[in-house]
Amino acid sequence: MSVIATSTISRLKLLRKTLGLTQREFAARVGLGYGVIRDNEQGIKAITDKTIKLTCDRLGVNERW
Repeated sequence: MSVIATSTISRLKLLRKTLGLTQREFAARVGLGYGVIRDNEQGIKAITDKTIKLTCDRLGVNERW
């Protein structure tokens, strides 16, 4: 796994925890399935541009963060 992927996973997990959301709640807020977020956080599946865009749009996060 690349450093960029690891950093993105860490930021996704930090965002979710900062908002006080479970993986299921986070997935629902951004409009994705629970399994997507679970697999992203575990590094099983790569975080897609779609996941990043939905997260930024629906949670008001700057994509450059």
